[in-house]
Amino acid sequence: MLNPFKKRKFFVFTASLLITVFVGYFSWSAVASVGGDFVGKVLSYTDKIGAKIFTASILQNDNQLTNLTLVPTGEATGDLAESEDFKETEEFNQPVFQEKSTQDILDDIQEKLDIISQQVQELMGSPQDETEEDKVEEEEKDDLNQIVYPKILISEVQILPIEQRFIKLYNPNNLPVDLTGWYLQRKTETASSWSSCVSSVNFEGKTILPGGYFLISRTNNLANIVLNSLTITENNSLALKDPNGEISDIAYTVSPILDQQSNGGGDSVPIIYPKILISEVQIAPIEQRFIELYNPNNQAIDLGGWYLQRKTETADSWGSSVSSTKFLGKTILANDYLLISRTDETADILLDNLTLTENNSLALKNPNGEISDKVGYGLAQDFETVPAESPLSGQSLGRKIGETEQTYFDTDDNSADFEIDTPTPKAQNEKYIEPVPSDIIAPVITLIGDLEVTITVGDTYADMGATALDETDGYIAADIVVVNSVDVNIVGDYIITYNVSDVAGNNAVEVTRFIHVVAIVPPPPPPTDITPPTGTIIINDGALYTNSRDVVLTISATDDLSEVTEMKIANASSYHDWESYAVSKQWVLPSTNGVKTVRIKFKDFVGNETATGIPTTIILDTVAPVITLNGDSTINLDVGGTYQEFSATITDINPGSLVIGGDAVDTAIPATFYVTYDTFDLAENSATQVIRTVIVNEIEN
Repeated sequence: MLNPFKKRKFFVFTASLLITVFVGYFSWSAVASVGGDFVGKVLSYTDKIGAKIFTASILQNDNQLTNLTLVPTGEATGDLAESEDFKETEEFNQPVFQEKSTQDILDDIQEKLDIISQQVQELMGSPQDETEEDKVEEEEKDDLNQIVYPKILISEVQILPIEQRFIKLYNPNNLPVDLTGWYLQRKTETASSWSSCVSSVNFEGKTILPGGYFLISRTNNLANIVLNSLTITENNSLALKDPNGEISDIAYTVSPILDQQSNGGGDSVPIIYPKILISEVQIAPIEQRFIELYNPNNQAIDLGGWYLQRKTETADSWGSSVSSTKFLGKTILANDYLLISRTDETADILLDNLTLTENNSLALKNPNGEISDKVGYGLAQDFETVPAESPLSGQSLGRKIGETEQTYFDTDDNSADFEIDTPTPKAQNEKYIEPVPSDIIAPVITLIGDLEVTITVGDTYADMGATALDETDGYIAADIVVVNSVDVNIVGDYIITYNVSDVAGNNAVEVTRFIHVVAIVPPPPPPTDITPPTGTIIINDGALYTNSRDVVLTISATDDLSEVTEMKIANASSYHDWESYAVSKQWVLPSTNGVKTVRIKFKDFVGNETATGIPTTIILDTVAPVITLNGDSTINLDVGGTYQEFSATITDINPGSLVIGGDAVDTAIPATFYVTYDTFDLAENSATQVIRTVIVNEIEN
């Protein structure tokens, strides 16, 4: 006896063989005759049972054409079994076809072959058809740190004509997305599992740019992926999955209209999105602004790629209100709400810059850019006005709900669909009802002072009292009744209550104050000091260089809890003994030039000491700078000549400024002048003065 798997394979093989024979003859007859009698030719070679099997396999079941999750509103898909392209007579063996071109019939045949091939693959479920993508769904994902991939959308699908089939993806993100490891799967309406459509091998090394599109085509050489085996049929579900095997987006194909089937088509089948409503809007006060969306459908809707726009009364175009990036990863459940709020922590989208003003129009758009719903309030153009007054502060503009059927109005007429409501974010709308102007409001008691008071036993307690405000009767604090008292000599907890009634008999909500009489508690011991002191050293009032071996250290030390009492100083790594802390210290450095390091440690009175010495450095420079004249040391000029100052050059590791002094050279008179050159370096070492002699000679006749 064959086991179930072998029986299944035998059945599928037999069915495939029969279908191949029928379809082969069917194709040959179509090309040869292209007339109203070619199905009759097929039937003439088969009995009626075989013909019914063949017809059923070609036509599939008609339920697939009408029971899809997303079907265009007002667009009848029809029943292929009853269409004008295929009508069967009562005698069954005399089917009637409308005349079609050879290419149309070949396209139809190819389409049916694709459907049959898909059904055979689903029946067989053979291991070789199981892709790596299918396995991902079955594996348990126990890696909590797996990569989170951005959402990519299926933006457009075309199924006819066959050679022009394509799938278009869209990247709604602000960054490019590497599609390596992504893949597409599909299944028919009746299938229980997904099968491969475009494998991850085809996406290897592919990238989709931010805000850009990615094309997968059967024949278009300009496409990102050209796949001549691309199969998409009527009533398919398409799933785009990331490398984790998680669904990024799902799209559904529906039956093309008959005109497209008969003339070769060419039009694409865009994604058809369900209607989502704007159900409630609150514009004031500003911090309580919100927009509420409602899903009137019987299934959850992924809002990835959706967005909200708004415009003022005078604007010609829409501006951004809530961008599509805010909707990424957001889903609105069936018959449920999604809240966009400025401050409400329970909101699905928090947007602290949410802007809604009077005389605005709001439009909710799906990823195709189509308006799903729009609403205007105040005097916004495009809409009939809601009640003439704009929504008051603390009220909202809400969609009306039918009292009997409990569904929201949606007539595309703002004045008929909306009313002033009491704000009910994420809940069914409630019409605002003006309060009855009568004295039904009770007074409100407000405590003066703290709600809880703690005193030490034996102290005095003086109650601060309370005030009562009644919107009708005004202040009536004198009528407040105080109940209970406090015994300050007995340790314990006491409750004082306050209540009051107005002249209309409305009782205020009772208010209580809690008094705690506690025993005398000794002060806690001071905290233990375990933190060592810190400090700084400033040498010679911050001078960078010095030529003196006697250095003055200015010392500053701090400690968090204890007083700093001791310090010790080190030159290089050699520390002296501890000595009393002082804010200044004379220190003797070695006389050799170079960088010297001084370190200091501190100790507080509980014994905490600085672990690592706090260092500071100075540069010890005892070498005087050297001045070298530029030009001759003696210059002879004639009376009336010109004296040019050539200055001098300073040689030092830390040179200072050159000071030129002495005589001012006057070439108008015969005389001898002496120009002096002096300098001090940054360590205040003085250079040996240099003198230039300038002799002005009298001109001989």
